[in-house]
Amino acid sequence: FLPDNKDDVKVAEYALRAEEKAVTVKYVEKELTVNVGKYTTLKMICYTENDNINNSSVIALFDGDWGRVVLPGDIESDSEIRFAKDFTEEIDLLCLPHHGSDTSSTDEFLKTLSPEYAIISVGEGNQYGHPSAEVIDRVDDFTTAGNIYRTDSCGAVRFKFGMLFSLFRDDVIVWQKKNLSE
Repeated sequence: FLPDNKDDVKVAEYALRAEEKAVTVKYVEKELTVNVGKYTTLKMICYTENDNINNSSVIALFDGDWGRVVLPGDIESDSEIRFAKDFTEEIDLLCLPHHGSDTSSTDEFLKTLSPEYAIISVGEGNQYGHPSAEVIDRVDDFTTAGNIYRTDSCGAVRFKFGMLFSLFRDDVIVWQKKNLSE
């Protein structure tokens, strides 16, 4: 799924790579919802009229009996504010936008979503200095204490619908809101 912004060089590049690998590309103009299995819907939202490629990232919202997860790509404050106005429900898990950049994770966005858990997907010692200390402080204000997981310090974080696994050395932390076999 790509933003319906075919004139953008990066979108065109990703579409070409997909085509070379015989992967079907679906473009998200504004909103697209699909069923993912028996228990989950995936709603994709995209604000393509934005000139900033980061702000036209596809925002993925997984919603099911087991919980609600938002994967917002690289959106920054402009798209966060729009999303917070369009979507007003609390979520269970948020992967922070734009790797915890100081251009994202606004108070309004975080307060609206009020995630129980947050994941920051970021490389150790990255050249951009992500995540921003200011963003970490903001996220800490709107999540349950101790529920921020950073890939640069926790290692791989894997999500399986309804479960969050954080692998840190020999420790495995598991979150499961609802067992789907019940």
